[in-house]
Amino acid sequence: YLQERNMLYKEAVREREQQSMDRRIDVAVKDQCYALLFKIDTLERKLEAAQKELLEMEKTVRERLKVEFEDLVKDLGTQLTMVRSQFKEYRESLQQDMKSNLHEIRKDALMKMVKSGSAPIELKRMTLKMAHTEDTIEDLTIENSELKRALLKVRTMNSVKDLSIRMSYDKRLKGMQAEKQETSRELYEEKAE
Repeated sequence: YLQERNMLYKEAVREREQQSMDRRIDVAVKDQCYALLFKIDTLERKLEAAQKELLEMEKTVRERLKVEFEDLVKDLGTQLTMVRSQFKEYRESLQQDMKSNLHEIRKDALMKMVKSGSAPIELKRMTLKMAHTEDTIEDLTIENSELKRALLKVRTMNSVKDLSIRMSYDKRLKGMQAEKQETSRELYEEKAE
């Protein structure tokens, strides 16, 4: 009987030790889980703060680059407008030269017809009339071409002037916005004190 009791006692002690060990393991696991949760929370906050800082840095760098290259971009825009204008003027000039050459060829052909002895007088008169009309048309075409060039130059100058005015107003506006932000910041700092 004593042996049986002793065995039951030892078994009960072992069971209590097992339960105690299980509780200690549970507590240790829970402690580690809470520690991990706190670490995760801390890391998430740090990550969030780093992302906000990155966005602010990105915004600052963009603004700095914008300010740094704004004049260059606007100058390039002005140059592009001028080059386009020059190209249009060149194209107009080339077309006018081609039309003038065609007119000269047509006029020479008409004059050969007038000078030929085998053509009837009525045909020669009509041909001379056509040649005179062609000359008038050519003169009007040249005048029209010159007016187109003048209009193109005026439009180009107007575009350049608009770009210049826009650049001036953009600079003034940005200066005013920066001044407004600085004043607001100073006002908040004064209120905070």
